Amino acid sequence: MPSKEHYVLSGRAIPWLRGRCTRAGIRGAHEVSLAAGYTADVVALCSFQYRFDHDYIQGPVREYSLDGWPISPELICVFETKVSRADFAGTFTKGGRHSGDRMIPRGSLHWVIAPKGLLPVEDIPTFWGLLEVAGSGLRETKRAQYHVISREKTYEIAYWILRAQIWAADGERLEKGGEK
Repeated sequence: MPSKEHYVLSGRAIPWLRGRCTRAGIRGAHEVSLAAGYTADVVALCSFQYRFDHDYIQGPVREYSLDGWPISPELICVFETKVSRADFAGTFTKGGRHSGDRMIPRGSLHWVIAPKGLLPVEDIPTFWGLLEVAGSGLRETKRAQYHVISREKTYEIAYWILRAQIWAADGERLEKGGEK
């Protein structure tokens, strides 16, 4: 069972991302299934503002509107929270309990969230970025690499994000004594 620190750090992913998104908004959830045996700590569907979009997405991936302005694609952002070296090793090192799952890009952008100084940048897998605690927020220490995923896969993951949000809302309602 994840620690309180794990929950607190995971809770910083969406606010960090929110500041980078367009007015189209963001939809995110905790504990989202991306593939058989692969449940990510936080997954979000969003579109970046152009100034951030430009930092991550280069070249012909962009679509353009009729008036020539670039349109940011829908992004699936995946976050894994690690509060100890042992937790990181179990997920990302060869032979770890989840290592095979995490070495295949399942979304557009991937980040590890960790306390400041816990993980050296060199230990972070190639396409994963690193977000470290900075005050009450997060700071990107290593930029994530963009991966193109199909529109069908984007919609499939968006479905699971919405399902996770519904399940969480139903659980809160039941905890408060309400009906489903």
